[in-house]
Amino acid sequence: MNKITKLSLATVVALSLSTSSAVASQTEVSANVALTSDYIWRGMTQNVKDPAIQGGFDVSNGGYYAGTWASNVKYGNSTLELDYYAGYSNEVSGFGYDLSYCAFTYPGDTSLNFEETTLALSKSIDGIDLGISYSKGMNEATDNIEYSVSAMGIDVAYGDYDKIGTYYTVSHTRTYGKIDATLAYSSGLDAVAGGIDENSKVVVTIGTSF
Repeated sequence: MNKITKLSLATVVALSLSTSSAVASQTEVSANVALTSDYIWRGMTQNVKDPAIQGGFDVSNGGYYAGTWASNVKYGNSTLELDYYAGYSNEVSGFGYDLSYCAFTYPGDTSLNFEETTLALSKSIDGIDLGISYSKGMNEATDNIEYSVSAMGIDVAYGDYDKIGTYYTVSHTRTYGKIDATLAYSSGLDAVAGGIDENSKVVVTIGTSF
């Protein structure tokens, strides 16, 4: 889920093309697409445990970036999630940081729309990647804090989605040419039809970027 208010990819590209050739040469445009056995977000299935097709576009220049991302969902009365986001990332004294804004929108049920600002910090120590991110919900949306550790090809994340519950994910990704295959185990609260229940599941995702 991701965001940037009312600034479409076409607008970003148009703005970047109107800059000097030196700046334009630093601008990168990329896209991604994936198929997943279940769209899990913060421990919750967004598609009632059915497969989902997902994809997005990103534009970056230096540490600045903006993009949009979409997935089919079964959430409220919506069958589509469309996110917009923008941010800035950099590194200082070996510490990485990323400050971003994201708008989660649901065209079929706008009552579900919400926005977040996120500050993420990261540090690599002897081959171990450590991370922490804090997402502040806007307009009374729920806050979230997440901790992550990556080592020897295994990624582990634990989060506390305030007022909703905690969750964790353990995953491993293998790359075959331009294809990334991820096997993940997730446990947490599931937003399913008829209420919220706790469940654990194995999720397989295959994707690529270009």
